[in-house]
Amino acid sequence: MKIVRVNNGKTNYYMGFNLVTFFNVSGLNNRIVKDEIDFDLLNAAIFYCTNNERNRLNLPLCDFHDKLLDSSVLHSLQMKLHNFFSHENPIDNRYRNLDNRINTLKSNTFNGFYCIGENIADYPVINSKGKSFIVKNIINSQRYFSVDGLCEIHPYTYIEFATTVVGGWMNYQGIDRTY
Repeated sequence: MKIVRVNNGKTNYYMGFNLVTFFNVSGLNNRIVKDEIDFDLLNAAIFYCTNNERNRLNLPLCDFHDKLLDSSVLHSLQMKLHNFFSHENPIDNRYRNLDNRINTLKSNTFNGFYCIGENIADYPVINSKGKSFIVKNIINSQRYFSVDGLCEIHPYTYIEFATTVVGGWMNYQGIDRTY
């Protein structure tokens, strides 16, 4: 398999990969380290898990476009910076909604779309299964344990996290399923 590198030396997971080859990327099974997240890999994992679900439902696959990725990263950073969780940005009118964000990032290579949509999610990277946990610093690393300290709780792997996020979207009761 040919791996295409982008200028920053990171793997471009959208060129030369498909629904079969992407899921063979070795880093997908690495545990997420909170302060060292490979956001390129995580975003790609969510993209391919979304398309995997669409494929399972016999729906057309979503195409990748770097400007849409830029729009989603921009919105994620805005939500973190301004401490909100919504499809609407209450702070900056330039990025108020999805249309505004996409129009702000438009370029000559950015053509219109048949339809656009946006999903957001807020999940911890720790696979606590809804249970409370404590953090212990053990030999220069943080590890997570059940409150009683008896059971270690592990962070998600990249593929586990992506599957959890997409599964959450698919099981959300308020979702518009008019693909």
